[in-house]
Amino acid sequence: MFSYKLINYILAIFLILCSFTANNLTYAQTSAETIKTITVTVKEKKNRFVPELQASDFQVYQDGVLSPIVFVQPSNQAPLNLAVVIQEGLEQFNLEINSIKQFITNLPTGSKIMVVYAKDNFVTVAQEFTTDLTQAASKIRVTDSFSSFAVNPYWDLKGVLPYFNGLEQERNEILFISDGFDPSNGKFSTATSNLYLDQVMREAQKNNVVIFSIFAPSARVKNFFAQNTGINSLIYLSEQTGGQAFYTNSGYVTFDVPLQKFAQLLKQQYVISYISSGIGKKYYQVKVTTDFSNLTVLATKEFHF
Repeated sequence: MFSYKLINYILAIFLILCSFTANNLTYAQTSAETIKTITVTVKEKKNRFVPELQASDFQVYQDGVLSPIVFVQPSNQAPLNLAVVIQEGLEQFNLEINSIKQFITNLPTGSKIMVVYAKDNFVTVAQEFTTDLTQAASKIRVTDSFSSFAVNPYWDLKGVLPYFNGLEQERNEILFISDGFDPSNGKFSTATSNLYLDQVMREAQKNNVVIFSIFAPSARVKNFFAQNTGINSLIYLSEQTGGQAFYTNSGYVTFDVPLQKFAQLLKQQYVISYISSGIGKKYYQVKVTTDFSNLTVLATKEFHF
């Protein structure tokens, strides 16, 4: 009888230990996942009406594998933090000041705006993030007509990203007005070979910062090859971070059209949080789609840990 009770007692302890171990293994598997948040912009392929989408309309793929979506917030529920970053030395910009000011003051109430000027590889914050849109617009000023030909716009842009620290769950955007040309990389170089561009791109992807850009010509990109390199660099940077570059081969006659398009795209954004199992990897590929064949989604191409 004693032996029988002892055997039952040992068996009970064994089952408890097994249960405890199983629970720990389950927890370890769950803790290997994390919640990743990205901001996406929905576009209609022919620039027609874009319907309001629900969480069930989206699919997020990580390295080609469908990831569970936790929640989706439309633009009117997700706070906007927008940094307007202006490269000094852009001849055209001074003709566009009123357009920039009007764009800022027409943003939705509650938007936080920061105004930054970049010159000679240094950034000057003219206005920290504020919800006072009129105050932010007043910081748009005439820029210096001359800036060093050696300025690296991507080095400057990298210095703006820390101001978004801790805001990953919101819509974090940069409007980068620049000639896009990095003289240290050469006028015959490619965007993918630019070390500084790559650094700012990865940091933006990591912190859910979407970069939209407007190409504005400067004295140092009068050469066709330098201008083409600058435009292609801005296109690459914006596309890789989920934004869009606005440009023409000869530069814009006015900023009105790109600013109007950008304002509309801001209304067609969603913040998506999904379960990522990418812990342990340096980076993974990201793709976001919808159930509508006529819609395209601008989203970060990669996420770097």
